[in-house]
Amino acid sequence: MPTLTDWVAAFAQALSKRIGEKRYHLWFEQQTRLTWTDQELVVGVPNRFFLDWLQGTFAEAIQAAAESVAGQPVPVRFVIDPALFQAHRQHRLGVAVRNETSGEKWEPPGVCADAAEVSLEPGPAVRQARPAPNKLDRFLVGESNRLAYAAVKQLVESLRQDTSWFGGRPRPAGIPLTLYGPHGVGKTHLLEGCAQALEQASEPGKIVCLTAEDFTNQFLQAMRQGKLSEFRRRFRSLTALLLDDLQFLEGKRATQEELVHTLEALTRHGRVFVATCDRHPRQARWSPELVDRLLGGAVWAVELPDVELRRRLYQAKAQELGLVLGSEVTDYLAQSVRGNVRELEGALYAIYHYATVHRQPITLPLAQQALGHWLRPNPGAVGLRDVERAVSRVLHLRPGVLRGRDKVRSASHPRMLAMYLARKHTGLPYSEIGRYFGGRNHSTVIAAERKVAGWLRDHAHLRLGGQNWAVADLLEHIEREL
Repeated sequence: MPTLTDWVAAFAQALSKRIGEKRYHLWFEQQTRLTWTDQELVVGVPNRFFLDWLQGTFAEAIQAAAESVAGQPVPVRFVIDPALFQAHRQHRLGVAVRNETSGEKWEPPGVCADAAEVSLEPGPAVRQARPAPNKLDRFLVGESNRLAYAAVKQLVESLRQDTSWFGGRPRPAGIPLTLYGPHGVGKTHLLEGCAQALEQASEPGKIVCLTAEDFTNQFLQAMRQGKLSEFRRRFRSLTALLLDDLQFLEGKRATQEELVHTLEALTRHGRVFVATCDRHPRQARWSPELVDRLLGGAVWAVELPDVELRRRLYQAKAQELGLVLGSEVTDYLAQSVRGNVRELEGALYAIYHYATVHRQPITLPLAQQALGHWLRPNPGAVGLRDVERAVSRVLHLRPGVLRGRDKVRSASHPRMLAMYLARKHTGLPYSEIGRYFGGRNHSTVIAAERKVAGWLRDHAHLRLGGQNWAVADLLEHIEREL
């Protein structure tokens, strides 16, 4: 029968074969402590960066290697190992002393002082050494999300002060709250923070936070099993219902109708309904009844972070990962790398990995070199076909309309928008864009570009796809589809 040491050695060999010897040596051989206790594999790491990186990059490979050795599914848990934490810290201090003595400038990135307190496990269950702090308290607020954050905080605080609400007695009719914006800007963070705050003061099971997809699946399952009355009794008696990614309901008429009735029951009894989606309710293809209910409440945007918020996000994430970023590097990242929070984190991970592999400190030149591909994207990454598909998808146009000869507004205006975006994102000459969109000449494309620019300047609105769009919002929505 294999010993514990044999099992760990076999697992290490299996993992090395799956990810390659070089990657295993870089990330596991000297950086982790593998233990097998109570039928569970524990992967100890020295700091939060290694935990995030290994869990996000190698979780599937680790799980597969463990199952291949054990012959059965094996739970895997990632933790900050205190011994590795101290060893890594001592190594860092020793390198710093040697650098000072020898005149060398390289020093590995640092470690947060509280990193050893973090413990995570993959999958739906999360184990932590102490209760997680409220997500709302950790949410960074800037101009791009200030109103949405204030709306959530006001909702939570008003309900905390109203003790009768938690006791189940009726309040004045509840007001729905909808947060909308592109992916990765913090909508789910706010939604889960709101649910977490309400759960602390409400009775168990009365606060439900789930995705619109989960809500749909539960509704359909209840229909198939003949348990609709049970489903309705559960959701319509909640203290608060919080739904994420409401755009999932587009095209699902029966689920929308069920949600409308659920929303009416909740608001009639002064309960809470909060939802997130990737667009303003007016721009969503939902039933008029659902749109009307949501527009009867508060609707706030959560936008991409501005430069100041990006700077603070980089500082916070660097501290969380144990990195020491100079102000020069932070300013460079905030000014140069734009996008949602996930993209900002990706840039920071890329810099850390680049510095670690090349054994160089994180300086401005290194950051510029590490992010060369981020800041110089391939001009051919977006093509004319991509623009056509994005415009057609958002405005629900049938195939071929943008390349046709039809001159009615329902076709010509989307075609102008497509030409404008093609010039902006493809870098192709006017003549080539004109040929693609119906064999038109370069002057037609120039005129379309000027026309759309005028719409933007005048804050114009267009009636397209059965909806009234602000041109700026419409272009932003199409660009998110590219």
